[in-house]
Amino acid sequence: MSDDRSLSPPPAYLPPAPTDARPTLPSLPSSSGAFWGSATSILKQDTNFVEAHTAYLQARTAQTTAMRDLVDKRQALSIAIGKISALPEIAQHEYERGRRDRAHDAAMQQFVHQTAEINARINLLRAEQHLASFEPAHSAPAPSGLTPPEIDELLAALPDVSEDTRKTISYVLSGRLREKEKSR
Repeated sequence: MSDDRSLSPPPAYLPPAPTDARPTLPSLPSSSGAFWGSATSILKQDTNFVEAHTAYLQARTAQTTAMRDLVDKRQALSIAIGKISALPEIAQHEYERGRRDRAHDAAMQQFVHQTAEINARINLLRAEQHLASFEPAHSAPAPSGLTPPEIDELLAALPDVSEDTRKTISYVLSGRLREKEKSR
């Protein structure tokens, strides 16, 4: 027959269950345990023991701080990795924000130009009103007088007016009529 104990796995080592969930500081013995020698040598051994234990506790503190920093760095790394995975969304958001900013700037520039155009029109109207204030209030209607050909006919009927005088008068009246038409 075979031995049943050789087939069974070795018993697992389980540390005793902690009774308190809070960690406790190691207890420091009151002395190094030295008892042989003079009181001065025992005090020196106790002092060396306390200094060694202090160095040990400082090393454990540094190790704990380094572990906490490592955990913090790993958390920061996981956050950065999360941001990298969201990079396309972030890039799209920045693109959309830039597009909206450019559209806003173009609309604002259009408003600036429209405002400048309206202000120019207002200034033009003010200048026209100012200029109109210098013109007479009521201009008399142009007399419906004789035309140059009609004047030539009348002068031709007068026997005392020579041909040269008639041409000169007709020429002067035609010029004066043209000046009046231009000034209107």
